[in-house]
Amino acid sequence: METTKKMKMMSLDQLKDKHLGEVGTIERDKYEFDLKIEIL
Repeated sequence: METTKKMKMMSLDQLKDKHLGEVGTIERDKYEFDLKIEIL
């Protein structure tokens, strides 16, 4: 069986906006902060 649906490509920033909220929201800021702490 062949599927005719095409996969929708999204950038990492688009995925983060969709699942964490846009830049400046509390959830997104917490995510970005935690990520920076992990890198250090």
